[in-house]
Amino acid sequence: MAAQAGLLIALAIIFTIIMTIAATLFAVMRPRDANAPADERDRNITRRASGFAYYVLIAGLAGCFALAHITRDLVLVLNAVLAAAVVAELVRLGLQIRFYRTGQ
Repeated sequence: MAAQAGLLIALAIIFTIIMTIAATLFAVMRPRDANAPADERDRNITRRASGFAYYVLIAGLAGCFALAHITRDLVLVLNAVLAAAVVAELVRLGLQIRFYRTGQ
């Protein structure tokens, strides 16, 4: 259990470093765009993608509750909760990309 927690913490730190470097690079490459406010289309796309991802997260958490009731294994349930959050975030980001590409 401690090894898994250490791995999770290490991955979170690595992910944070990668995201910080990427955000810094984008801000340096296009400083004018870095501080630009989101327009109506951006807000609409973000809202729609977040709405779909919310339902994915709720369905995943419902599955986690069922899993907790069936297995009563805390580590498995916590990993399932983390997986549900990751899948919901991937759905949100994927839909944002799709909406920007299709112009919806």
